[in-house]
Amino acid sequence: MRRHHPHSGSKEGILTAGFRHNPTFKIIRGGICLKLKEKYNIPLFLAAFALVVFFVILLLLFPTQMNNGISAAFNWCTSAAGTPVQLMNLSLIILSLYIAFSKYGNVKLGKGKPKYSTFSWLGMIFTSGLGAATMYWGIVEWTFLYNANPLVTSGGVVSDVARYEWAFAYHWHHWSPFVQLIYTACGVACGYLYYNRKKTTTLSLGETMSYDFKVKKPKVMSSIVDVVFIFSVISSAAITVGLGLPAIGQAAGYVFNFTPGQNFYYILILSIALVYFITSYIGLDKGMKNISNWCRYGVIALGAYVLIVGPTRFILDSYLSGVCMTLNNLPRMLLWLDPIGESCFPQWWTVWDWLYSASFGPFTGLFLARISEGRSLRSITIGVATGTPLGLFCYNGIMSNYGIWLDKNGIVDLTGMTANGQSYEAIVEVFKTLPMPKVVALVFCVVGALFLATTLDSSTFTAANIIEKNRPEGVDPSPVHRLCWSILCTVIPLVCLLINVDLNVFKSLGIVVALPILLVEVFLLWYVAKQLREDYGMMTEVEIKKLFADEPVAEAAKKN
Repeated sequence: MRRHHPHSGSKEGILTAGFRHNPTFKIIRGGICLKLKEKYNIPLFLAAFALVVFFVILLLLFPTQMNNGISAAFNWCTSAAGTPVQLMNLSLIILSLYIAFSKYGNVKLGKGKPKYSTFSWLGMIFTSGLGAATMYWGIVEWTFLYNANPLVTSGGVVSDVARYEWAFAYHWHHWSPFVQLIYTACGVACGYLYYNRKKTTTLSLGETMSYDFKVKKPKVMSSIVDVVFIFSVISSAAITVGLGLPAIGQAAGYVFNFTPGQNFYYILILSIALVYFITSYIGLDKGMKNISNWCRYGVIALGAYVLIVGPTRFILDSYLSGVCMTLNNLPRMLLWLDPIGESCFPQWWTVWDWLYSASFGPFTGLFLARISEGRSLRSITIGVATGTPLGLFCYNGIMSNYGIWLDKNGIVDLTGMTANGQSYEAIVEVFKTLPMPKVVALVFCVVGALFLATTLDSSTFTAANIIEKNRPEGVDPSPVHRLCWSILCTVIPLVCLLINVDLNVFKSLGIVVALPILLVEVFLLWYVAKQLREDYGMMTEVEIKKLFADEPVAEAAKKN
């Protein structure tokens, strides 16, 4: 017997069936799907989104097992992989300097003049890759290094003077120009292949890596790399959240006389999410550019205030001495792994810091490529390697040495508080020693929250850049698309707070994912150096300068 649809005889059923089989409706539906496929890499979006959601579900169902597994992988990455990590980073430094200071440094990304002023450009670099984590590490990292004592191996005894000096020297080393060169790898590589050689349709790490290589399934390889990369972006954002939220919470609690709890962090996360929802919708030029400028002004004002009201001479003298100590011992600090003394200090700190920076490398590098159109490879490398450390002096250099002065003179036992697991409380104790301490703490809260918003905003901006394809140069990703990633970045910390899961899980995961990403970065930079030799190897430096000064890059590429 023929089965009838329940509404087959009704007016609604006839209209629905007629509309569903209407040729015009089919054309419209097909056209929408075709446009989506042309504009977005839908399989990549679904795969990356599903991977993050799947990980969160596993974290919900098996929190203990997931934590143990990630911790074991984290320990392996920072100990057993120490030598490969050190050598890969040394390779990045050498390749970056070679590209910047050879004749190829005159090659520009894209055509025309830079879109952003140098001040705004450096500000966006500073705020996108560092964020609220800088506000935390700038005050207390040296205390961890002091307690770890890099000079003490096999029970040796070192004076407090040497411990203070080496603590700041290593702190500066971990934020030095050599670390910042990690960010140029993806930026220079993807930017050159996207803007100059027109080899890629998106600022995609996977597409850049798989292009021109004889692999059986380049699309599969590209998708795998990009899925891992997007996962790294989300993990990096979680690192910033994990370090930034407690610091902001402690400072806010001091200003408004309350103890920050779970409800406060819910409100804080949602407030920050609202800020970067708005900036995502407004776009890069009006949104993040303005907020990054505000962050920069706030950090400079905070550092300048401490420098003026604090021990100015001590801060400047200690900073200069620490930089000199780092430069005098640079080869040792770059490659030392202490195999004889087995202190594990290099593994716990230097190797960890390389991987920590590498975890931010992809999305900071791709974001760098997006905002650096029209700039030379030399100016990009110098801007990243010097602009960020100079900016960090305005905060890290001043706040760290002020903390050393407080601890050395017995005013605040910062090293003792850190040793007892009170690093966030130590930040508030530093503020209490300054004139108008609650005003300083309030500025810290506001700047930290905005820093967090810009970091999350730049991470979603980069993820959307990878998913969208065939987008005209200079056009930002779709605001709605960016909002999808923004919501995901917000849900993760909310879920972790809801089930009382430590955000350190995501912080450790970001370090684990950074190991293969670091290898990809070295490979990409080597590949671009090879491409530059093929394109401009027969030209002199003067000819390259004239080429990029007198005619558009697109025309120059045709001639080569």
